[in-house]
Amino acid sequence: MLKKIIAPVYMLMILFVSGCDDYSETKIFFTSDKDIYEVGDTIILVINVITEKEAKRIKAYSDLSNFNIEGFLKYERASSDEIQYRYERTEKRLVKPTENPKVLIYDISYENPFKPELFGILLEDENNYIISFSSIGVDYIINKEKYHDAVSFGFEGNGYPVNAPFGYSFENFIEFYPIVIK
Repeated sequence: MLKKIIAPVYMLMILFVSGCDDYSETKIFFTSDKDIYEVGDTIILVINVITEKEAKRIKAYSDLSNFNIEGFLKYERASSDEIQYRYERTEKRLVKPTENPKVLIYDISYENPFKPELFGILLEDENNYIISFSSIGVDYIINKEKYHDAVSFGFEGNGYPVNAPFGYSFENFIEFYPIVIK
């Protein structure tokens, strides 16, 4: 009787684990096509997922919604503070959610990383700079006055597995990547 129960449970566990993905043993970081942008410029922000081992299979949603990208203003703190900088999140506006994104599978290696490009444009209104990434349906609103008071503006985020294994530690932080608006 026990053998009849163990075999199906074992098969289900194999199916569950083989369908899982994660970003362990990878490095995730941003790059862009240039460092300084003016209003009207196109911005290409690249998410780089590089494996730290020979080869790895990862999954991502077709709309890249498993990557959380936030805009931040970076400010200096008083010299008496232990932490040198403080960060303030900018407004993030969802302009068109994607319905039912597809799960895409990528085989990556050190020579063949996953490097999706996010295409946006830098716009402005009276009080704000607006970085509109129509490719992911998100606008980042940066108050001009706050921008000029800050040391810099940039993006940081997290990469989340599409189907994380049980007990997976979500430590896929994408470090602050600055860009300059002229």
